Amino acid sequence: MSVKTIVGFVLLAVGVISFVYGLNASKSFALSVFGLIMLVFGFRGSRG
Repeated sequence: MSVKTIVGFVLLAVGVISFVYGLNASKSFALSVFGLIMLVFGFRGSRG
């Protein structure tokens, strides 16, 4: 697993958790999207 994948997963988790608890909807949504993008790039990079 690459660093990008781990960072993306953490960002996604933090975004989802903060969204569930309703801390800051727009910020947590942005975090989730950014984390998802990081995850996709991480997976794509590790595969080749």
